[in-house]
Amino acid sequence: MKRITLFLGLCMLLTTLQAQKITIVTEEYPPYNYLHENKITGMSSEVVLSVVKEVNIEYVHDIYPWARAYQMAKRDSDTLIYSLGRTEKREDLFQWIGVIAPAQFCVISLKSRDDIKIKSLADLKKYKIGTIRDDIQEKYLISKGFKKNEQIITVNQHKQNFDLLMKERIDLWASVELTASYIAKVNNHSYDKLLEKRFCFENLSTEGTYMAFSKKTDPALIDRFKKALIKIKQNGTYDEILKKYL
Repeated sequence: MKRITLFLGLCMLLTTLQAQKITIVTEEYPPYNYLHENKITGMSSEVVLSVVKEVNIEYVHDIYPWARAYQMAKRDSDTLIYSLGRTEKREDLFQWIGVIAPAQFCVISLKSRDDIKIKSLADLKKYKIGTIRDDIQEKYLISKGFKKNEQIITVNQHKQNFDLLMKERIDLWASVELTASYIAKVNNHSYDKLLEKRFCFENLSTEGTYMAFSKKTDPALIDRFKKALIKIKQNGTYDEILKKYL
């Protein structure tokens, strides 16, 4: 009788695992995650999907404006979000899996703007800064007293900030160099000739960007994802993906 009960229990567990399905959300943030020929790709996307393959779970995968993706991951069950900066304020909002890509959060300007002089965070208040709505850099600046529609000009996509920078409707673009370089290149510009990093936020998620699950996610699934991420870092898959983009 015990054997039958154990067998039935294992069958139920297997059925549950097979039936699990997660929602994966992200934003347009090239070259980390972006849409190309109706397919979500990019360095972080490849890492995340390699982990999902190891876990062997069904999923739906969509790109949204960051503010919407972020709210979905906070609100919904079984929802995975990336590329996410990790901060003290966000720590208890998600179940963190691990770092999926290197990133340094900075502000970038046109190289021709010799008038821009920045030695400290306070100096940034002299300028208009393009940010992504509700992202890590915007929230950090707001926490330091920067005001929307004054120092902060908020949009939904990084390409919009690139365009605003080119038209000098903003002075600085809150981004990472890899993203700025990618967007400059696809718009037929050289990052080194056109743009310049002016200041970096040393307090923001310096180890890189993360993948994380909503709080309403089974801890057993979190454990499987953590182990799968460790595995692809140990077997070389992670390094091979980064080499393609870095």
